[in-house]
Amino acid sequence: MKWPKPCKTWVMSGLLSIGAVTAVASYFGKHAWWLDMLNHFRVQFALVGVAVCLVAMLIKRRVVAVGFFVVASLSFLPVIPTLLPGLELHSGSFLVAHINVGGSDPTQVQAWIESLDDGVPAVMLLEVRPGDALATSAPKGWAFALQRPTDDTRGLIVLCRPGEDLDARIESFTVPGTTRDMAVIEIAHITIMQAHLARPGSARGFEEQRAMSQTLADWSRQFPGHPEPVVVVGDFNAAPWSAAVEPLREAGLRPSCGSGSGTWPSVMPFGLRVPIDHAFSNTDTRIEVGPHLGGDHRPILVEIAR
Repeated sequence: MKWPKPCKTWVMSGLLSIGAVTAVASYFGKHAWWLDMLNHFRVQFALVGVAVCLVAMLIKRRVVAVGFFVVASLSFLPVIPTLLPGLELHSGSFLVAHINVGGSDPTQVQAWIESLDDGVPAVMLLEVRPGDALATSAPKGWAFALQRPTDDTRGLIVLCRPGEDLDARIESFTVPGTTRDMAVIEIAHITIMQAHLARPGSARGFEEQRAMSQTLADWSRQFPGHPEPVVVVGDFNAAPWSAAVEPLREAGLRPSCGSGSGTWPSVMPFGLRVPIDHAFSNTDTRIEVGPHLGGDHRPILVEIAR
């Protein structure tokens, strides 16, 4: 059945209005948790906007097509810096890998860890439960530096390569006023802070995300080694351009190049995954998103300039 011309116009105009309101509202995420939720899906909104723009062009609705192009651009603008590849880092770089292991296949995780170049200094951060195989058995070529499994998905295992003279110092504690833990790892003249922020979806979750981000930002300013490299890495449950992690950006910590590639849900292709696992730093860093390992999060590999 062929739609009458007025009906097509109303449908396209309605979609454009919804898209425009969504694109603009996402810029006000710090004022309400539900507005910040829109921030997580900027890439998806932009892709939908481009798709509808192409449809509008095909049916010769040029004004509507231009409108959707503007909507897609507004949605995508904050994402662009996180997708840039960044500069080639020099040979003295350091690697930090982070994996939320929950639901992953231990065999695949172990194989991926063991496949990493053993000629580059590195530290591995695994979020695990006590029953996970990786909580008790280190992959070949790696040794436990910290074992702090918990009954939820926020337990932490820190692995280093044995024999590396990196003078690692590791502390783990609960952030005052929250139920969240964080770890501070000082290794190879780099300070790494690892944290797992609250899930969004409620005012309380958003407030706890902001509070934890503020704590991490405050800590990043206080380390004796500052301004040596400081890296904040983990499962943020928020996109790097989200208002929930705005305190980190205000502290001068930049999202890693490539951090917009997306890690969750891991089975989805590029463009449909949301980047909630990433890193912020005061130095040049790049992120490579790893393969699907059976769980709902993909691992990230952060390369840090030294």
